[in-house]
Amino acid sequence: MKKYRLGAFVAAIITFSPAWATDYPAGNVTFNGSLSSTTCTVSLSGQTVVGNTVTLPFVSVAAFPPVTGDIYGGSHAPFLLNIQNCNNSIGSLQIMFEGQVDPAYSYRFMNTATTNPATNIGLLLVNQGNFVLSPNQPSPVLGLTGGAVSLPLDAVYMQINQAVAPTEGRFLVSTTLNIVY
Repeated sequence: MKKYRLGAFVAAIITFSPAWATDYPAGNVTFNGSLSSTTCTVSLSGQTVVGNTVTLPFVSVAAFPPVTGDIYGGSHAPFLLNIQNCNNSIGSLQIMFEGQVDPAYSYRFMNTATTNPATNIGLLLVNQGNFVLSPNQPSPVLGLTGGAVSLPLDAVYMQINQAVAPTEGRFLVSTTLNIVY
């Protein structure tokens, strides 16, 4: 991500401030990087996974009583995020799921179903017991062993407003998985 900021900064200097080239003495600028014929491979696995789709169970709206506190509805979809075959020079990485943020809570994904959408319901993505994967935020640093890491995750329905029960309807959250190393 820093590469993009640096690139944007350098482009801004060149594009908007051509006079700076005459204000300072000449100097050296070094750009480092590496190329590889292979990168990490990613797959999902588990009973709730078909291809790249994690299917949450059918849940009754009655499973979300209007009470105070975060209500999960008693159901979740566990799955494994498997990152393998990484170059040996990669010792650690971070993952980030990009998607629409629930406007009420920045740590939840918003239901984006357009046909008959369920209301007052979002998605919480958690590492089983360790941390929440908030939308558009990098995970903690994950160490690799032998060029691989498997991360057990849970996709969980989560009520948005505890004072109002969710309504029936479709539920859809689409994300883009980014790996930063």
